[in-house]
Amino acid sequence: MLSSKTIRNKIFSTKNTNKITRTMEMISISKMKKIKKKISNSIPYQIYSKNIINNLMSSSLEFKHLYLTNNKKINKICIIIISTDKGLCGSLNTNLFRKILIEIKKYKDSFINLIVMGKKGINFFKNYYSNFIIDSFNFSKFSFFDSSLKILKTVKYLYENKKIQKVFLASNKSKNSVIFKPKIFQLLPINNEFENKNFDRKFLWSYIYEPYNTVSLSILFKKYLESTIYCRILENLYCEHASRFFSMKHASENSENIIKNLKLTYNKCRQSNVTKELIEIVSGCSSIL
Repeated sequence: MLSSKTIRNKIFSTKNTNKITRTMEMISISKMKKIKKKISNSIPYQIYSKNIINNLMSSSLEFKHLYLTNNKKINKICIIIISTDKGLCGSLNTNLFRKILIEIKKYKDSFINLIVMGKKGINFFKNYYSNFIIDSFNFSKFSFFDSSLKILKTVKYLYENKKIQKVFLASNKSKNSVIFKPKIFQLLPINNEFENKNFDRKFLWSYIYEPYNTVSLSILFKKYLESTIYCRILENLYCEHASRFFSMKHASENSENIIKNLKLTYNKCRQSNVTKELIEIVSGCSSIL
């Protein structure tokens, strides 16, 4: 059996761990609320920009933008991977990487480019597909919006110069506050995104274009892609903090159970010591008498 001092030390260190996990739990809740607010603020921008593009495309059907053109034969693809910088968020990154590996196998005959964000993703893909990585950075170097601009700049250059034909965005998406699913979303070409049959055409209106409708459409597409990448980064960040919150909650509950069991063992040990001392005293008295 462990000594009372050892058990007491274990209780003390487990209590300290419990304090840390409880604090991390509260930090995650606070960050989740802030990110949720940012996501809610960015959704109306996406909806309205999508409606404007739909309107604009409906009024200029003869024009086919490069971002809407589908290639018949795809042999050059790019996958943008949004992972996390920090760990302690359960199987969030593992599930995402597993889905990306399946996608990579699907395009095994194609030329694949990877743009990786987040330390966890960089460490993982450097081990397996280091020759596929064309750009990588973690979130400590850039703000989230700057990260989306940096990615878009690289992707635009590659796509417009026909070095890639299809772009995917891989990140985690929250189904609700408990379930998080890895999703791979086609970023370019974006024609599927605008083939919206539910688009309400009764709100169609005409514009006066300055200087041309094609220029306006290009600017709108750029803004739309920026906001899409930014929203995906925020959603992945929300999933990270929500997942960390649950991990820390389970860790806190487990540490409380361990403390409870250790206290029981400590009391048993102490009782055993008291009984032992009493027996020694009684035995000593008996020998004197």
